Amino acid sequence: MGLPSWAIPAAGGVAAAVWLAWLALRRAPRGWAPAALAALVGAALAAQAGYLAWRLGATPPSGAVPLALWGLATAAEAAGAVQAAVFALTAWALLRRPGRPRPPDPPEWPTVDVWITVVDEPIPVLARTVVAARGLDYPPDRLTVTVLDDGDRPEVAALCAEVGARRLVRPDRPRAAKAGNLNWGLAHTDAELVVTLDADMTPKPQFLRETAPYFRDPMVAFVQTPQTFANPDRFQAALGWRHGHGEQSFFMRELQSAKQAWDAVMYVGSNAVFRAAALRAIGGFCEGVITEDVPTGMLLQARGWRGVFVDRVLAMGLAPETVPDLLRQRSRWCQGNIQAARRWNPLTWPGLTWRQRVQYATGILYWWQGLATLVLLAAPLWRLDAGVVWLRAPAAAWAALWGAQAAALGALFDAISNGRTTLWRQRVIEAALAPALAWAAVAAALGRRPLRFHVTPKGVGAQARPRFWWRWAWPHLALLAAMLWGCRWLLHPAAALGDGGLAVSLAWNLANLATVAAALPLFRDRPDARMAPRAAVDEPVEVPADGAWIPARLADLSETGAQVVVEAPGVAAWPPEIAVRWRGWEVPAAVRWSRRGEGGRWRLGVQFHVADPTLRAELVRAAYGALMPVSEGPVALRRPWGARGTRSAARIGGARRTEAPAHGTAPHR
Repeated sequence: MGLPSWAIPAAGGVAAAVWLAWLALRRAPRGWAPAALAALVGAALAAQAGYLAWRLGATPPSGAVPLALWGLATAAEAAGAVQAAVFALTAWALLRRPGRPRPPDPPEWPTVDVWITVVDEPIPVLARTVVAARGLDYPPDRLTVTVLDDGDRPEVAALCAEVGARRLVRPDRPRAAKAGNLNWGLAHTDAELVVTLDADMTPKPQFLRETAPYFRDPMVAFVQTPQTFANPDRFQAALGWRHGHGEQSFFMRELQSAKQAWDAVMYVGSNAVFRAAALRAIGGFCEGVITEDVPTGMLLQARGWRGVFVDRVLAMGLAPETVPDLLRQRSRWCQGNIQAARRWNPLTWPGLTWRQRVQYATGILYWWQGLATLVLLAAPLWRLDAGVVWLRAPAAAWAALWGAQAAALGALFDAISNGRTTLWRQRVIEAALAPALAWAAVAAALGRRPLRFHVTPKGVGAQARPRFWWRWAWPHLALLAAMLWGCRWLLHPAAALGDGGLAVSLAWNLANLATVAAALPLFRDRPDARMAPRAAVDEPVEVPADGAWIPARLADLSETGAQVVVEAPGVAAWPPEIAVRWRGWEVPAAVRWSRRGEGGRWRLGVQFHVADPTLRAELVRAAYGALMPVSEGPVALRRPWGARGTRSAARIGGARRTEAPAHGTAPHR
């Protein structure tokens, strides 16, 4: 039970190494960054190993029940340590395996069929994606846009006829859900490349120009681009995380860049380009599971094909807008991935390298993290509320060894994400999702019938009402009540100070209490009033005033409206209907609000009335070409690394973080 004499000095050494490496990554010249990141990775691995070795060797209690609870908590911590170790090693791989540079344009652009899968998504949401796909910057004679319509709605048929898109409706829907729909498209195309887009994932004009060149390598099977979102995700909207990474951004960008270094890029269901011949070689998209994406990419890699990750914002989608939609989506992903692992076990499936096996296996382990998180949230309550003495440990030992590994992992998160996320944020996200994911994982493991494939509603925020979702929040409220009751030991400081296990449980409980309390605002929906996201722009236009057209500028733009800034000191009020001259068009618009500032500077909020499909397509191209995800805004956590440092760990390895401009245009930042 005692702490070895070397343990606290060793923990201090690890903490010092972490601090020096983190400081070097933030402040040192660019040439020091690889060594600093390597030191940080080494410190993180050493701290994790030291803490786990001590937990296993020095803290087991006596008695059957305490020992069982100790084993449960230790297993949960070990699962997290495995995830952290693989994360650290993957980040280290960036130093040795630089990202793939964009190849030159091919002599002849390959033929491409852009597939947009749809079931019952709102027509305005689908229309944006179809119009943007038809307007891609790509040779028109080499491009086809196909709507794979599993809803068979006449409105979709009318939209496709209006914009010139092909429409396919399979006779056996809804068999095999989205995978069956995609395989129907594969059976009815002769294009060399196919693109998979969800109905809400609107591509930027340069999408194909920036992805198709990678297929000059004959072994590239697919190119994955990040899933990024135009609207704030539920965590950004509810918890005020408007800047920095959203809930999925860390995986979709930093971790995917790192996975490429291990030849284990994951296909994530949308925003990807495939070589049609590679898909046919494995029999098409994986059917028989409710999430076809990850196993499809894994089977391609098992056959020797490669995936490429392009870390540029090339398409924008809509994140789930309500708590039930978010939690149902994550539960479906959880059950689908566990279901897929039972059928295509990455540890035994032939053809995968050991690196790919590790990446896919830890990807499956992640979906058990909800259960592990619940165990770790409840663990101190076993002592504080139930009185089971399952933990006997010197408080100083725990503080030294646990603190060293927490500091190392936190610094590594900061380094890899360029300060756009923190370990604290990740813990809050895990706590918020834990009950739903735990239930989904256990149900999948017990062989219960998995959730049916269900399209996550998008574009519904303007109709939703503010509310608190008690049905989904009750596990967190119950945990919070139990944690508050456990805090009664603060009234007995002498008892806590005299019992190391009790002191550790109390400190652990306070940390858990802060985490769960921080997650609670997630369960209050605050809907966005806009149906279409707006891009910040600065573009000249003209508006009519005093019988003439006067210059003005756009401050933001979507296909449905804009904000116009105009110097018009002579105007006392604006009529309810005006026109906006934009790029040679006279766009009819209604003035929804107007504000007069100093010197007669007006700001007008206008809603467009657009009937011409060509004009609507131009507005979509302009708005989505300029749109950037919420997570790309200014970082509020701290100053980003400047020119003296490195922009991100991904850039150390050559995976540049700057966005690729459209041909002939400046990048939008």
